Amino acid sequence: MINVLHGEFGYAARVGFPFRFYGAHPADWEAAPPAYAVTFAARPDSHQAARLEHAFVQAIRLAGITGGPLWVWDGATALVILDERVPDWGQFFDDIALVLRALHVHAAIAQVIFLHALLTGDDDDDDDDEWGSWSRGQGAPMPGPRFGYDSVFD
Repeated sequence: MINVLHGEFGYAARVGFPFRFYGAHPADWEAAPPAYAVTFAARPDSHQAARLEHAFVQAIRLAGITGGPLWVWDGATALVILDERVPDWGQFFDDIALVLRALHVHAAIAQVIFLHALLTGDDDDDDDDEWGSWSRGQGAPMPGPRFGYDSVFD
């Protein structure tokens, strides 16, 4: 497992579930360029949005994720699509969780939804998605933009 959370990010960013993450490690998903709806606790201004995008790029590079992200903003929610061919989805899900924890240190994230999840995990006997299970236990995702994707969590 990689550790992108050195120095300023600190140990606290790696423990617990700091925000809701629906589909953190889903049981089934569409094998397409990964897409996430990332909702921040507050709408960032244009300067802060640019800083978040830059911090995300730095973190994915440290994680070994090579596909450049596309960001589309709608209020406090960003659609983040990674142009990534994923050879090992399990490792990718672990790495992107660390990246999002690092981003949360820069600006509080309220929730993340993996938009290519095909199953919620509720009926999964081999549930590796502890964060997703915890998130589902908190209730349905907050309403907000899904950017034309049909989310199984809504």
